[in-house]
Amino acid sequence: MIHRVRRLMGLMGLEAVYKRSRTSQPHPAHLNLLKGKIIDRPNQVWCADITYIPVRRGFLYLVAIMDWAHGKFWRSLKQEVIYLTELQGGFQAQRVIQDWFDFYNTKRPHSALEHRTPVEAYWAGEDEKQAA
Repeated sequence: MIHRVRRLMGLMGLEAVYKRSRTSQPHPAHLNLLKGKIIDRPNQVWCADITYIPVRRGFLYLVAIMDWAHGKFWRSLKQEVIYLTELQGGFQAQRVIQDWFDFYNTKRPHSALEHRTPVEAYWAGEDEKQAA
């Protein structure tokens, strides 16, 4: 249902307004090891990130290990699912988040990936490496 609403809003030129999360700010002195590096293929750089997921009686931590070539996911996850769903607890949160990741990675085309899904882009990169 949420995907239909998003599609219809896009057709009408409407965009949802969200509050910006400011839960973690990088310290100015922290070294950016990737500064000046070009990340242009899968499996070149991996990263880990953590965020919290609000549930009815508190919050849960969600940790992800991501391929940097596919960008950052937290903002999309939170704005498209977490902030729009009243999560009761861990089991529901796990199901909702897993469903969204499955959709995001296997069914949703990304303009930054030439309108391919992350799974399609990953395997295309693997096929190119094997052909070389």
